[in-house]
Amino acid sequence: MVNKAGDSIERDELLTVDLDGNEIEPVESSFRHVNKLEAATIDDYLSLIVKSVYWLQPDEGSEMTLLLDHLSDGRIYSFPFAYRDGIETDEAFLVGTKSDAFLVVGDQATLRYMTFDQPVNLDSPDEDEVSADDLDFDLL
Repeated sequence: MVNKAGDSIERDELLTVDLDGNEIEPVESSFRHVNKLEAATIDDYLSLIVKSVYWLQPDEGSEMTLLLDHLSDGRIYSFPFAYRDGIETDEAFLVGTKSDAFLVVGDQATLRYMTFDQPVNLDSPDEDEVSADDLDFDLL
C-alpha cells in the first residue's frame, strides 16, 4: 500500500471513505454490544434477500424466554447486524415460536412492481449483443 507519492504506508494509516470522499465510521460486531430491537413488519421480513439463518437456543430460565413469548405471538424484531467488525451492517430479523428462535440475516430487496398493461423491456441497455460470428474458438 502506497500513497500518491509512492511512499509505503501502514494499514492503520488508511481511512475508509465513500464515493464522495467522506470518511465511513467503522461498525463494531453485533456480538460485542447489546443490540436494540425494533418492531418490524412482515413485509420487511418477506422482502429480505437471506444470507444466513441462525438457530438460537436459549438456556433454561434465561432472559430470552421473554423474547420467545413475544415471538410466539407472531411479533418480528429487527436490528442492524455485523458478524465481525467492518464498515457495513446487514439487516437481521428475529422470528420464532415458543420454543425456537431464528436470526435471519440479509439485505432488503428492491422490488419493482408492474401493471398488466405495462410493456416490459427484457434487454439490458448496457450489454451489446454477441453473435456466433463474434466467438473465436481458435484460441481454445
